[in-house]
Amino acid sequence: MYNATRWRRSCNGLWPPRSPVQPTVGHRVPHYSRGQLASPTMSLMKNEGTIGSRLGRLLTAFVTAVVVLVPNTAVAGQDLDTVTFNGAGWGHGVGLSQYGALGAAQDGWLYDQIISYFYSGSSVGTLGENGLPPAQNLWVNLEKDRSSLELIARSTGLGADVDVVVTRESEQWVLSKNQRVAFSYDKGLCGLVIKGTDGSVIDDAGTGPCVVDIDWDGFEAVPTRKIAIAGCTNPNWNTIPTTYPECQYGRGQLHLRSGPGGMDLSLEIDINDYVKGISEMPYFWGLTDYDPKTDGGIEALKSQAVAARSYAFELMLFREAGDGPPGNNSCGAWCHVRDTTIDQRYVGWGHAGFGITEWLEAVDATKNVVITHPDAPTQTIVRGYYSSSSGGATENVNEVWSSWSPRPYYQSVDSVWDVADAANPNSDWARDFTGSYVAGKVGLETLTGVEVTAVNTSGSANTVVFTGLKDGAGATVTKTAASVKSLFGLRSIYFRVNEPYGGPVDPPTFNDTAGSVHEANIEWAAAQGITLGCNPPANTSFCPEQPVTRGQMAAFLRRTLGLPAASMDYFSDDSGNIFEGDINAIAEVGITSGCDGGPSFCPDDPVTRGEMAAFLNRAYGLAASSVDYFNDDDTSIFEQDINRLRLAGITLGCNPPTNDNFCPDDPVTRAQMATFLHRAVDG
Repeated sequence: MYNATRWRRSCNGLWPPRSPVQPTVGHRVPHYSRGQLASPTMSLMKNEGTIGSRLGRLLTAFVTAVVVLVPNTAVAGQDLDTVTFNGAGWGHGVGLSQYGALGAAQDGWLYDQIISYFYSGSSVGTLGENGLPPAQNLWVNLEKDRSSLELIARSTGLGADVDVVVTRESEQWVLSKNQRVAFSYDKGLCGLVIKGTDGSVIDDAGTGPCVVDIDWDGFEAVPTRKIAIAGCTNPNWNTIPTTYPECQYGRGQLHLRSGPGGMDLSLEIDINDYVKGISEMPYFWGLTDYDPKTDGGIEALKSQAVAARSYAFELMLFREAGDGPPGNNSCGAWCHVRDTTIDQRYVGWGHAGFGITEWLEAVDATKNVVITHPDAPTQTIVRGYYSSSSGGATENVNEVWSSWSPRPYYQSVDSVWDVADAANPNSDWARDFTGSYVAGKVGLETLTGVEVTAVNTSGSANTVVFTGLKDGAGATVTKTAASVKSLFGLRSIYFRVNEPYGGPVDPPTFNDTAGSVHEANIEWAAAQGITLGCNPPANTSFCPEQPVTRGQMAAFLRRTLGLPAASMDYFSDDSGNIFEGDINAIAEVGITSGCDGGPSFCPDDPVTRGEMAAFLNRAYGLAASSVDYFNDDDTSIFEQDINRLRLAGITLGCNPPTNDNFCPDDPVTRAQMATFLHRAVDG
C-alpha cells in the first residue's frame, strides 16, 4: 500500500523509523497554490458535491490528467558530473496524506472533515447501517510459504490464563504458558509436535492435513493469552529507542493452512480489533503535552483508523465478496489482507510507547466507521489508500497507477501542510549521484542531460528523459517517474532534476495548451513576457500548432534578449508590419541579415527548423561542434548551426527515439519555439 522498500514486518513505515523525541524538521518547499484551500466548513460541503477532495494510504466521477513539458532540468553539451534529484514527500501520494492529516487536525479539523477533504466527495458511514454491510471478521496473513514454524503460548498478564487449544481434525492439544507447538511441511502434509517450556518434545503427533486451528480467549474484550511466533520481531517505533518485541497476537484466532509453497499462517480477527494493531501513523501524534510540532493530532489518528479500516474491509469484500473463509486470491491462500506494507502494517498485540492509549481511543471512537462514496464499486466503501506525505498536493490515481481509471474520491487536492515548516522530515529532500552512475543505470555510456518532460496534476514528475551517448551515437532513454523512483531509491515521484522542486503547478495561462508536451515551456514564455497569446485582446489561446512566422520569431527573440530599439530601418518589406520594430532590433545586433541576401525580410514566411537554428546560434553564440549529429542536413546551409544547437542540448532531433534526423526544412510551431527558447536560456 505504501510504496517504500518492503521488508518482513521491519519495513519502512509511513513515518520514518527514528526517535519520536527528536523529530527532524524539514525546510519549506515553495508552494504554488492552485486555488483557495478548503476550510473545514467547505469540506463539509464536499459531501454535497459542491467541492471535491479525498484521502488515502502511503494510492475521478471525472478528472482530466494534466501532462505538460517542464523546463530543461539538466541539459548540457558535455557529460554531466552530478545529477541531483530534489524532491518532497514520501510515498505514492494517493488519498490521505498523513502529515496533511496532522496539519489539518492541528488547524482544528475533525476527522470526518479530513476524510471528506482528502477523499473528494466522500463521507463516513457505519458498518451495518444505512445499507452498508455489517462488520465481519478479517483474515490477515502473517506467514507465507513456510517449511517450518513454531508458535509459543504467552500470557498478557491481564487475568487468569485460559487454555490455548490446538486442533487438527478430531485431535486436540492444550498449551499452557510458554509451551510450544511446532509445525513442519512436507509434500502437502504438516507435522505437528507439542513442546514443553524448555523445548523438549511432549507429543510428536506425526503428519496430517495442514488444517490446524489455534484458539484462546482472543475474541474477549480483554484476552489473557497471546501467541508468539518464534524468531519473529516487529520493530516498535513508538518507543525510545526503537525496540524489537517478538511478534505476538492476542486478539482473534490463528489458522494454519497449506499454501502453494508451504504453510500459511493467518489471523482471523474482528475488524475493529485488527485496526488496533495497525502501526502506520505515530501514536504520539495524539498527545497534547509532548512536542508542539506533533501535538494535537488525535483527529489525525482517527482519520488513520478510518482509512485503515476502510482499506482492509473493502479488500475483504473485493477479494472474497464477504462470503465465508478466504481461499486462493491475489493476497495468497487464506488471506484477505497481508500484514506488511504491501497492504498495511499490522503488528498485532503489545506495541506500547508514546501515545498507545490515544491510538486505542481513536480506534474505539471510530468503531465500524468507514469511508463511503456513491461511486465506489464495492458496496460504496472506498479503499482507504494513504501515504506519508505529498509534495504539496495529492495525486490523481490514474496518473500514478496507469491501470486505474479516474475516480472521484482519488483526486488531487492541495496539502500545504506537507511542505510547511512543521513536523514532516520529508518536506524536502535531495539525492546526489554521479553522472556516470546514472548513465549506467539507464543504459547509456555517457550522460549529457536529464529532463523531466511531463508532470502530473499534483506537480509530481511523470516522465523523465535521459540523453547521452550509446555505441558512440546520440541516444535518449525515456522512463516513467515511478521507474526512476525505484531505480534510484527516491522517496516519491515529487521531484525535479538539478533544480528545486517547486510544488504543485498553477493552472495553464492558455486554454489550448493542456496535454501539450510543450505546455510548461509555453507557460515559462508567458511568465517572462515573451508571448501574450495569439488572440488579442483576450489572449486566452496560444495556438501551439501554428507555424511561427519570421516576424513572430523576431518578436520572440527580441523579448527574450531584451533588445533595445534599432537606430535604422533595415528592410523594405516590413513597413507597417506589427513586428517591424522587432525585426530591426534583431538585425541591428546581427541575428538576421534578411531572407534573400537583399533588402527583404519576408516577415510572413514560416520559420524553418534550419533557420531557427541559425537565429538561435547568432543570438546566443553557441559553441562549434566537431560532430555531425544528423543525416538529413548535409546539403543545408544551416548544417553548422544545427550541429551547434544539438551540442548545446537545445534540440535532440525530429525522429525519436533514434533522433538521427533534424528535418531542417520543416516549419517550427509556436509551441516548439517556446521550448527551443527556454532550453537556450537555461543552457
